Amino acid sequence: MADAGELVIYQNNQDFNGIKVTPLLGTIVIFLSEELPHEVLPASRNRNSVAGWYCVNSSIFSKVDPPI
Repeated sequence: MADAGELVIYQNNQDFNGIKVTPLLGTIVIFLSEELPHEVLPASRNRNSVAGWYCVNSSIFSKVDPPI
């Protein structure tokens, strides 16, 4: 793509090719960022992204995990 800024997701730390995802309107990519090495290549214009996290609560008996 002319504007560049692709997201590259690698299978492991020895993978040098990776999967490139071109930033297109309406594209969503969901992956475990702490488990898959990744990078965003330089872009020739502004590039917006949204990141989110979720937490698994393993609490029992209505106790918050971790305790506050």
